[in-house]
Amino acid sequence: MKRSTTLLLIVFEILLQIPHAHSAFSSTRYINGNHIRSSPSQTIRTPSFYSLAKKPFQESTPNKDVWQSFYNGLLQFKSANGNLNIPEDDPYNQDLRAWTIEQKRQYVLMKSGKKSKITKKRAAALEQIGLVNPM
Repeated sequence: MKRSTTLLLIVFEILLQIPHAHSAFSSTRYINGNHIRSSPSQTIRTPSFYSLAKKPFQESTPNKDVWQSFYNGLLQFKSANGNLNIPEDDPYNQDLRAWTIEQKRQYVLMKSGKKSKITKKRAAALEQIGLVNPM
């Protein structure tokens, strides 16, 4: 019963979205066989079923948690390899490599007095592990 109800809700959701899929359909109506074109503001939008449904558990990851995760990954890489040189062809650490390149770029911007996304505390942490050299 649950599976059929879920399937029915999915089909219903799809049917609700069909008139809004193409602008020709969403702004065209027929009244008494006459073609009437309405303005987009008159089109009724139905909210998505899935946007209304609450998931039982949604974890949000603020920027500080993402930064800390990459920083911890960099520390693990350093302890495993003895250095912070992530090879270009390393398929497992491409995200970490991109992150370290961006951190170095942001560090240089900050030290040259330009607008940067890195904080002084994070810059000090990167200096401490040897990713960047103090200027």
